[in-house]
Amino acid sequence: MSTDATLAATSDENRDGAGGAAPARTEDRAWAYSDAVFAVIVTIMVLQLRPPRSPDLSALLALWPMVISYLVSYVFIAII
Repeated sequence: MSTDATLAATSDENRDGAGGAAPARTEDRAWAYSDAVFAVIVTIMVLQLRPPRSPDLSALLALWPMVISYLVSYVFIAII
């Protein structure tokens, strides 16, 4: 069997019955999975944020440690 015939037979085996499209690649599935994990982690992080107790700027400035920790965590997760 020639190389071209082998490749043609292999590609025919990889097709599904509906339309002949090739199945999703493992690499694409890994990207989709990591995107989903990232979305869940960021959502959980956002749920921990609390609004300031009063509408004054001083109340917002009191939350700077939480904002800094959120930004550092977000950057860390984005790097990973």
